[in-house]
Amino acid sequence: MKLPTNDPKLLTEGLYKTDIFNLNPMFAVQLQNKQQLSYVRSWEEAFAIHGEAYISDINPAYVASLITNVQTNTSSPYKRIKRLPRANFIKILRNGDFKAYPYEPFGGGVSSQKERELHNIIDYIFQNKLKNAIPQGENRIGCELSSGLDSNAIVGGLIKGLDIDPRNIFTWSHDGNGEESYIKEFQTFHKLNTENTHINKTEYKKENFQESLKENLFIFGMPHQLGGNTECIKFFKKCSCKILFSGFGGDQAISHNGHNLATDLIKNFEFIEFFQWMDNPLKALKTMLGRTYGLINNDWQESKFSKKVSHMKKNNLLISLLTEKGKDWLIPHLSKEFIAEIDTYSTLHNSIRQRCMSQWVSVRLEEEVRLAAKYGIRKYFPLLDETLLGTLLNQDPKYFAEKYLQGRLIHRKSFAKYLPEKLRLDPSKYRDINNQWTAFEREKQAKVLNDLIEFSQQWNQHLSKFWQLDELKKYAINTQINIKKINIHESSKVIKAMRTVNKLSCWFSELE
Repeated sequence: MKLPTNDPKLLTEGLYKTDIFNLNPMFAVQLQNKQQLSYVRSWEEAFAIHGEAYISDINPAYVASLITNVQTNTSSPYKRIKRLPRANFIKILRNGDFKAYPYEPFGGGVSSQKERELHNIIDYIFQNKLKNAIPQGENRIGCELSSGLDSNAIVGGLIKGLDIDPRNIFTWSHDGNGEESYIKEFQTFHKLNTENTHINKTEYKKENFQESLKENLFIFGMPHQLGGNTECIKFFKKCSCKILFSGFGGDQAISHNGHNLATDLIKNFEFIEFFQWMDNPLKALKTMLGRTYGLINNDWQESKFSKKVSHMKKNNLLISLLTEKGKDWLIPHLSKEFIAEIDTYSTLHNSIRQRCMSQWVSVRLEEEVRLAAKYGIRKYFPLLDETLLGTLLNQDPKYFAEKYLQGRLIHRKSFAKYLPEKLRLDPSKYRDINNQWTAFEREKQAKVLNDLIEFSQQWNQHLSKFWQLDELKKYAINTQINIKKINIHESSKVIKAMRTVNKLSCWFSELE
């Protein structure tokens, strides 16, 4: 398989730096049949040195991450390409080896401030980030727009903060489940030109799996882990947008829900304030018992919010249907995943740090930036700016939530002038759900399963060495037949497993 390449600019002896989000990564590539390593800054350069790839080059650790849906930014898809650690200083030595020296990310930022002054500083950092991303004279700007705080703050910041004409803003949205009416209302608030907006529907669309899978392999040179939305990028390309903003990353920090503040109050023995903050004595008592035990027993706390390998073996079809050869190939590479987004027991600052440093976050940024770049678009995530994150980590945790379930406070106050009233006053992500949603989703899943079962006839037979493919197909057929009786989450797992095998099959076929 020919991989996407750029002319490599080899790094020589010296000291280099990688960032926490892998936007400026480093790779060490071993030359064919040699021990010598070459160092470069991009996948495309690494692929150029690596040369054509074959099935024998596949790294099983990367396949393990694909089948478990545990994203990795440490394992490469090919054995001779090594990802160097993020958030490190990398010293390339004279003899060709390297040494890595980790540093603490988000170490900068503005020191602790009074609340009102903090909101002004954050707005300044935010506006500066937006401004610096837009080249002078650029008048067609893309924004991913949802019904949430983060993307609306970006659109509002461009229009009200930087005085950009709303007619020069182009937006892509997804109707989600109950979001469409909110999105249309917020488009009106921002005075966007409806001709420059697009709301993608969740309706069933027949997919050309072969075409889309090959397209992604051409872009990434490997099966992507999260990948991004190609249809969305093509829309912005058609609109001649060269700059694209995403609100992704807000939930990790500035629009953190603030639930973890309970742990800070308990840890600091501020019990009266804690009970007032919770506003429900019985729930407060239960919360105090759990958080206190978590503070005492860190191992228990980590285990509580981790997806364990034993659980994967029982509940993941692509693990339970491994052949003996497949088990030997992949089981040694399975690892548990700590899920920072559901960890409410850490202190608030630690929660922000863990969320931002999660591997899946950097994988998403890296892949979405690469996808956009293939279409000549530079994609930015202003809410994951390291100066902004460092500033947030220097502030009083109490600034994040005035009450239990009344979080995202720093965001709502710092960006108040950019936000519709509905978002300023209500931090909840709840949206009115269509009563017919379950029926619609089941009908859509049945059609998708039918397409997947049909395409499974084209699966690369090399995969049968590692998986019991016939059993997986039977499982999919049974799910489709009984779609109205099976829990939607369970049928979603079957669809995800079939899609993953699609990706692997296309990859193996190209590598043969």
